[in-house]
Amino acid sequence: MVMALSHILRAKTGVWMLVRLSRTWQDSPATVILQQLMDHVKRRAKRFLGMLIAAVVDIIAVTAAATMASVALRESVQTAEHVRTWYRDAEQLWTSQRQTDSVLQSQVADLQQAVILLGGQIVSLQKVYNLNVIELLILFV
Repeated sequence: MVMALSHILRAKTGVWMLVRLSRTWQDSPATVILQQLMDHVKRRAKRFLGMLIAAVVDIIAVTAAATMASVALRESVQTAEHVRTWYRDAEQLWTSQRQTDSVLQSQVADLQQAVILLGGQIVSLQKVYNLNVIELLILFV
């Protein structure tokens, strides 16, 4: 009993808990809001700066590629025969494309006519069906 009494007298008054703060302690809610706002602005500024740097690097890369392409194009020699061959091949391709387009246009027109015809037949069948249903209803009434 004496041992229990001495233990009670030595006991701490209050409960102590370990707390880990993820941010610094502020005195007022306004300070907390201001700190969060500043953290948000800082994060956004870092993101913007990173995107700006990436955009500048991309622009430099595109400019370098365009410069290299223009130098290569300027340095390549185009002979008159090569240009004539290219023109002839292009003309043949365009003629072939025009013929294909006209065939496709006629086929699309034929399909449109078939769809219109089928649509008319479906409407006729619907009317016949409706008339048959009406006749059956009249017979059963």
